[in-house]
Amino acid sequence: MTAITEVDGRPQVWIHARTKGQTYYLHEGDTIQIGSVQGTIGTIDINTRSVLILVNGRSYQVRHGQTLYEAIHGGVSANTASTGG
Repeated sequence: MTAITEVDGRPQVWIHARTKGQTYYLHEGDTIQIGSVQGTIGTIDINTRSVLILVNGRSYQVRHGQTLYEAIHGGVSANTASTGG
């Protein structure tokens, strides 16, 4: 997650998809799909600089500077995740 700000009195989260070179500007209730992560933006908390993202019926807290993958997969970077074997 790149930033949390307020636009027209509403909290907004910025999420940058490095693989696409694109930044998404999202509000609470917006849907998102980046890579294998598909979900809905829940509560955006400006004070804690975090956002809840709902994925497959579960809530995940993503903090400023953290990737969606890290938040959902327990802090393991996609670049270092084991593929089994």
